[in-house]
Amino acid sequence: MGAMLRRPKPDPRQVHAKDFPGDGTQRERLVFLLRYAVLAPSFRNTQPWKFSVDGHRIAIFGDRTRWLVASDPLARDLRMSVGCALENLLVAARHFGYEPRVDYVPRTASPDLLAVVDFSRHQAVHRRRDADLEPLLHRRTLRNGPKHSSPTFALYDDLEAAFGQEDGRLLVSEDPGVRSAAAMLYRHAAEFQLGDERVRDEIAQWMPAVEFGVPRWMTHFGGLALPRVEKGILDEAGEIEGAPCFAVIATAVDDAEAQVRAGQALERAWLAATRHRVSIRPASALCAVDTTRAQLARLMEVPSGMHVQFAFRLGHTDEQGARTLRRRVEERITPGGPR
Repeated sequence: MGAMLRRPKPDPRQVHAKDFPGDGTQRERLVFLLRYAVLAPSFRNTQPWKFSVDGHRIAIFGDRTRWLVASDPLARDLRMSVGCALENLLVAARHFGYEPRVDYVPRTASPDLLAVVDFSRHQAVHRRRDADLEPLLHRRTLRNGPKHSSPTFALYDDLEAAFGQEDGRLLVSEDPGVRSAAAMLYRHAAEFQLGDERVRDEIAQWMPAVEFGVPRWMTHFGGLALPRVEKGILDEAGEIEGAPCFAVIATAVDDAEAQVRAGQALERAWLAATRHRVSIRPASALCAVDTTRAQLARLMEVPSGMHVQFAFRLGHTDEQGARTLRRRVEERITPGGPR
């Protein structure tokens, strides 16, 4: 009996606007939109989101099975990751003629339900600029030091435009003294986290060690890879100090909805940066440790009463390295509607 040939699964990153099932069912169209949602960035590439499609609605959940509890104890990065996926979904939906309406953190029996998007309003689209979707497909995370000069004023304008009144505020600094102090805070935060065995276990499971030149099979705690991964985290402090810009996102409220909205604003900023050939590199450890989060707020002169949700560096880069893997949409859709 001959051997069975297995067809390779399609690459989730290969999404083409021309394949939108305009003549398909509502469910087929909404599932297609989710192919853009799953391209969003996420904390340590955990992709902590789940979706359900029910009629003209998509419910978006945080996936507790992919929540790094030790590294992200308040689930801030989880919710911001979900916000990034939500923003990609909305960008794609508008491109294909939908006028989506978002209901944030609905009061339901499910504590993991973070948003429900209504797609009942739709209009025919006669002309589409596929360039609108290109940043979703080409967005990258800055993996090393920037190669060129500081971002342009035009980029700063676009970054500011990414933030609405309810999405928080972006504060950017090019001051070398600020970057140096932020690098020191990052080093303290990372060392504090790495002192926790639970965090080290999570790093061993989730950190994409291949970006440090280490085979994934070597990433078990206690193996040879983990020290190099730890070194990579600590080396990030030097990259913060050498980057052209350092920035934080702060919100007036510190709750689940504010964090989802901040994730949306972050993704809008990330997509704007992509259009200017600029990359972003998160510095999540700074906000995961209470003391450094408070010190960071003072360093960046965050207005009193606002809460720092996210920190990152950004700059131009020529990097064209390997991209992180994405899980297929079908693996992230749960049966049923919002619960």
